[in-house]
Amino acid sequence: MQIALTNACNARCRFCGFSRISPDHWVMADAARLRGGLPLLAQAGVRYLVFTGGEPLLHPHLLEILHAAKTLGFRIMLCTNGSLLTQELVTALAQAGVTHLIISIDAASARVHESHRGFPGLCRSLQTLLPTMADQGLRPLASVTISRLWSDFDALGDFLTSLGFRAVTFSYPTMAGHWPSGEAAVAPSITFTAAELAAVLQKLQSWRRRAPLAVLNPDLGLEELQRQLQGQAVRFPCLAGWKYFYLDWHLNVCCCHIRRQPLGTVEEFADLPRRRHACHACLTDCYRDASVQQYPAVAASEAWQAAHKGQWRAAIKHLLRRENRLALTAAWQSRHWFSGGP
Repeated sequence: MQIALTNACNARCRFCGFSRISPDHWVMADAARLRGGLPLLAQAGVRYLVFTGGEPLLHPHLLEILHAAKTLGFRIMLCTNGSLLTQELVTALAQAGVTHLIISIDAASARVHESHRGFPGLCRSLQTLLPTMADQGLRPLASVTISRLWSDFDALGDFLTSLGFRAVTFSYPTMAGHWPSGEAAVAPSITFTAAELAAVLQKLQSWRRRAPLAVLNPDLGLEELQRQLQGQAVRFPCLAGWKYFYLDWHLNVCCCHIRRQPLGTVEEFADLPRRRHACHACLTDCYRDASVQQYPAVAASEAWQAAHKGQWRAAIKHLLRRENRLALTAAWQSRHWFSGGP
């Protein structure tokens, strides 16, 4: 479950719609309702929570929400722009159960990144804080949007490692014609033709083999996106609405943050229908990469359920899918999301 705690953000990124929302229209998720909803999510089988926003560190009750999630045994990740992080807050986040801290980086230099975000001195602060995160058992991951703010993968890798990152995940810009999102902003920096973006993804796939840090986007996910951009059939349907959900700051459950039609509220989650459909309406990494990464586990689960019903031929068919063999490599390349390192 991806939980957007707020639509508030203190950054001024030009390619993100959150920066255009005035403080008068900021909304914070109701902490009491959310804490009451977390046990319902756990009972319904949710195991991983990704807290995001806006900027989740702006939520006044963040730590108590995290502690409640930790008590219930969730694995917890948190996305942030990093501007509000301090030594004390890093320690508090680790104590509250956060395992992965996903920090947005927009460029291959401090000057461009800080200018785009509007945070002078941010990179020096991150250089100081990343060792503290490691000491506290937090795993910091750089999250880089593919944009025209940078173009040199080698320069980007050198910059990220100079900040202290040992792993990076890339976000893909949404192409024209895809489902609109309230967080999306039309900006030249993230405007690509299908051919241009396919070429960038191919460069990324090549660069990951010499990258100085772990690249968490799996090769198979990158190949699937290139197939889609070139008009070919996509083999791995999105898991959003079936195994992966989005909870907004009004505590409405949606399939994802692109298709924002509410399915119901957090209190109703256990009874909401699970929607399994072959949607390819966006290129959003957190859904599309996850769908490739988790494919073998989903197939194994389906095989077990079929076998439990005595449907042995169906069980074997689930296990022998060609896509399972392809996706095993993707699961291995993405293992750092679920394990201790890098």
